[in-house]
Amino acid sequence: MTRYEKMLLLSKMIGRKNLSKLQSILKYEISFRKIYKSNEQRISRDSKMYIFMVDGRTLHGGLSDRLRGAFSVYDYCKKKGYVFKILWTYPEKLQNYLVPASVEWEITPEEMIYDRRIVDFKFFNSYSFMDNDEEAYAKLLDSNKSIVHVYSNVTIHEEKYEEYFQELFKMSSMLNRAFNEQLEAIGSNYSKR
Repeated sequence: MTRYEKMLLLSKMIGRKNLSKLQSILKYEISFRKIYKSNEQRISRDSKMYIFMVDGRTLHGGLSDRLRGAFSVYDYCKKKGYVFKILWTYPEKLQNYLVPASVEWEITPEEMIYDRRIVDFKFFNSYSFMDNDEEAYAKLLDSNKSIVHVYSNVTIHEEKYEEYFQELFKMSSMLNRAFNEQLEAIGSNYSKR
């Protein structure tokens, strides 16, 4: 029996939501407990903050998986009025290629807080079977803590991805320079939107 088949069977036995909760608990206990320890940092936030995490501490999937996860968390935050941030440091900083457009999503590793008294941890992967189930996904994302770290590749509202990409990202100066050099080299009249 493949891993996928095992997870599908488990999903049928205990339900998708319970499977997602179980995955989050196990991922935290196995991989993250060391970094999420209580400390004396205090934080006061006017608004709840969700941080989409790509830091190499788990398998994140490829670029499209990562973007799907980010856009799904962003969609949730837009609807709830929560602050949305991205910590993308693996394998390189996202800001080497994409920088904020109209949403200020940057957060640095130095600004991160891992105090479990105020930080919640959410983990979803392909075996969560949450794709396109916005209601179940939103319920699992809900938290009573002020900061939520989310590792996810869940797909919600794929039809909005172009809109979300435009709101969140523009090319970094390095990427823009490389793009223009290639356009010049091939003599194309390709137009960027």
